[in-house]
Amino acid sequence: MIVLLSCSTSWCQNDNATISSTGELTASHDSILIDFDDLRKANAKMVELKYEKEINDSLRSIIKNDDIIMREYSRNIDALKKQVKQVKRQRNIAIGGGVLVTLSLAVLTIFK
Repeated sequence: MIVLLSCSTSWCQNDNATISSTGELTASHDSILIDFDDLRKANAKMVELKYEKEINDSLRSIIKNDDIIMREYSRNIDALKKQVKQVKRQRNIAIGGGVLVTLSLAVLTIFK
């Protein structure tokens, strides 16, 4: 198989090049011979690379989604911890107030 090099893409710039009857650019220095097996291997590697890129992109999106989920989970945990602290504080105030009221009633009943 004959493959044209990138330097032969413009036949107008090359004085030595001629156009054959098939429309191909022909010159002695702008083409090389490549074995079909080598082309198959290169094509297989490019397809493999394409699939690897797709897999990496999907893994990146999964990691990004997991990161978002973990941040939201941490925010929810922090909010729940704040609620628990607030409820404990309110409970302790209520218990302390109840004890003070009981003690003041007991003192009033003793001194009457």
